[in-house]
Amino acid sequence: AKFVEALEKHNGHRHAITLGRLYRLGLNPHNVLGSATLTVIYNADQIIAAGDDIAVSPDNNSVTEDYIMIQEDGTPQSRPTIGAKGRTGNIWRIKLHTGHADNIAELSAVGRDGIVTGPDLWG
Repeated sequence: AKFVEALEKHNGHRHAITLGRLYRLGLNPHNVLGSATLTVIYNADQIIAAGDDIAVSPDNNSVTEDYIMIQEDGTPQSRPTIGAKGRTGNIWRIKLHTGHADNIAELSAVGRDGIVTGPDLWG
């Protein structure tokens, strides 16, 4: 699939979103076709630029009463960041009530063919 550059408006300038965002979609409980809200939970570009860490290219999410579980899913734009962090792609857990994020599982760097892979390349 062709990479579609997402743009963010910030202080009158447009910035490419290369490391991903996680959103919350709030549906109207009385009418799912009615008004809805879209809230940014986090912007990985901003968090990484600030020197912190979070799941980049968030994908394969699961939500419970207390947590959001997120698998990093590398893209050509995010693989250098995943590699620079010494990861191959991990599973993260965000506590819903505090926003605290933990990196809780590391994915194996060995592909199904037994060949060691690079950041987030599962062969």
